[in-house]
Amino acid sequence: MNVLTVVPKQIGSAARNIGSTDLYSGNFLRLNEWVQSQLAGGVPQMPEPEDVRQIRGFATLAPNWNSYGAKPIAPAAMAVAEKLLARVMRTFGIRPDIIAPVATGGVHFEWSGTEAEIDVRINPDGTYSYLSTLDGASSEMRGATADQVFDRVSKTFSN
Repeated sequence: MNVLTVVPKQIGSAARNIGSTDLYSGNFLRLNEWVQSQLAGGVPQMPEPEDVRQIRGFATLAPNWNSYGAKPIAPAAMAVAEKLLARVMRTFGIRPDIIAPVATGGVHFEWSGTEAEIDVRINPDGTYSYLSTLDGASSEMRGATADQVFDRVSKTFSN
């Protein structure tokens, strides 16, 4: 017996992000087709537990944690950092080389490859800044949105 399982359309946004827009049937997504499309490219990656623990551990840093007047890490920065980490892991399956607290109360990520690297800073208010190098050319942006940062990560590691 062939059973078709369906789930609400909102779950389909994950499939849409990977180019599987043809999976919709009315207001529902065919779950078995979505699972197969996910497995075709390998099992989707989730953040490593130690990476998430490291980010959450920044909450324990007291004022002046670096002995130079550093601020505590802002909860907004940690929440945004976890979301970015999850999105990058699900899409590219790459862990950051560095996850570090920032003295101003933010979180810093670094990813590097053979021909590219990107440094992302999540500010205490949850906004982003990045500096990336791809094929020897640098690009920098302050006040970037989540989508702008993700697009830059995508350009950096899609080659």
